[in-house]
Amino acid sequence: MENVYLCSFADSRMSPTLERVRRQAEASLFFKKVFLYDEHLLGDLFLKKFRGQLIKGCRGFGYWVWKPYVILETLKKIPDGAILLYMDAGCWINSKGNETFELFVNRTSESPSGLLVSELTVDCLEKYYTKGDLLDFFNVRDIKEIVESPQRAATAFFIRKDPINIEFVEKWLAIFDHFSLIDDTPSVSPNLDGFIENRHDQSVFSIMSKIRDVEIFPYSFICESVENPIWALRDKKIKLKYRYSFKRFCRKIKEWACERLK
Repeated sequence: MENVYLCSFADSRMSPTLERVRRQAEASLFFKKVFLYDEHLLGDLFLKKFRGQLIKGCRGFGYWVWKPYVILETLKKIPDGAILLYMDAGCWINSKGNETFELFVNRTSESPSGLLVSELTVDCLEKYYTKGDLLDFFNVRDIKEIVESPQRAATAFFIRKDPINIEFVEKWLAIFDHFSLIDDTPSVSPNLDGFIENRHDQSVFSIMSKIRDVEIFPYSFICESVENPIWALRDKKIKLKYRYSFKRFCRKIKEWACERLK
């Protein structure tokens, strides 16, 4: 499609996953151009700033700090008014869902916000998946429309390039300057009743999207179904050498445990 672009990211251990995304994207004919990133394509200043988090042992390869960064970098490369689909690399692209894909693109293009995101199910309330410190940072702890509504997913969403949306992504990225709001460290302020865990980049994205009142669609529209163009499958293939290294590690742990029990 003209004026529709895709971006995604995976660290270099998962290069087979990025290749699968590229194949599916090109076969679908949905996109004018595809932008795929790994850690070697992140800017030097960004890498230096988050060098303590952008490591392979860290959850989400840095608590997903790279996500707003690669989206922002891609927005800089595409024309004004173009539509960008960000998609986690674990997602699949289903070319048979072209009619729904076109509806998503048109809705994003025509909406006032130019931002179309999916909303999780009713059992995934914001207050369950956002730490208290982050709620207080945005001053939304007592706003029921935000904390008592389902969290919005940063798994896959459509965004139109315009000044307001660029500013939105810049603000999203800037929150990572306060990294304790993002990571798994305990909240200083109390969490709300029923809190399960912080969802990092997604918690920030969700609150910001609710404050701004963007377009939403049910999460079921990115589940596996023949009419859905995006399937949130979490299909992440790791290079064999890393897979075997992990297996050896597990075997050593098992051997060590057996020795301890003798």
